[in-house]
Amino acid sequence: MSCYCSRQGVTVQPANYELPVESNGSPLVIFGSRDYASQPGSVRDRAERVLAEVSSRGVEEPDYIISGGADGADAVAEAVSMLLGVPMVVFSVGEPSEPTIFRREQADNQWIIEAVTSYSGGRDDPRSGRGAYLTRNCLMAEVTANAGGAGFAIYNGDSSGTGHMLDSCRAHGVDTIEIWRYDTASKTR
Repeated sequence: MSCYCSRQGVTVQPANYELPVESNGSPLVIFGSRDYASQPGSVRDRAERVLAEVSSRGVEEPDYIISGGADGADAVAEAVSMLLGVPMVVFSVGEPSEPTIFRREQADNQWIIEAVTSYSGGRDDPRSGRGAYLTRNCLMAEVTANAGGAGFAIYNGDSSGTGHMLDSCRAHGVDTIEIWRYDTASKTR
């Protein structure tokens, strides 16, 4: 299976990023649909639901959380790190959002925010424009796979970005990938 970075000839080099954790720590990359923000409750409430889902699936408690710094599922990932009291690593496209900066300032745990790609760039640069997000996804998957971590998708079944991140996790060798279809959870429970 190939993903965006291999098809475009983009090299992702996770070793270039100094993470706020020991090298033997195991991450959990939490990603998913932006529209998860429209689900009932506060960000904390949604984070508690995600933690319950992660726990019910037997995923080990991570040493740190990785997120893409967007709204919705990524904001919940940041709240999960705060609830667990583990470091948070945000790989953002361009400058981090104000809510991400606010959560970092409120957290007791260690955070690092890396602007790994930029939306602006040359038309022929596969790491800019929409490619910036796809390259960032490849980097998050590569870091997670290299550290023996797991992935947790908060998925509505329709999000192309979440679908791409699932493909990236598989292509980069993330061994454990759990998919939670929150749009059907209330109908099946």
